[in-house]
Amino acid sequence: SHFVCRTYAFAHREMWNDAAEEYESALKLEPASQELLLAALTAELNVGNAARVSELKAMLPAGAKAPE
Repeated sequence: SHFVCRTYAFAHREMWNDAAEEYESALKLEPASQELLLAALTAELNVGNAARVSELKAMLPAGAKAPE
């Protein structure tokens, strides 16, 4: 999808604010995607958005390892 290409480009360039926005948009379309959830978590961690990190961690399935 276009989200994957854009978010990869943003993350690769460490443009974390842009990456976080793209991952959040993608999550709205595919809320069950654990891969998107983990990617959004990583981006939000890099942005320093602690409140959203907590929300996203709460959405992880039991036993899933969250990025630190």
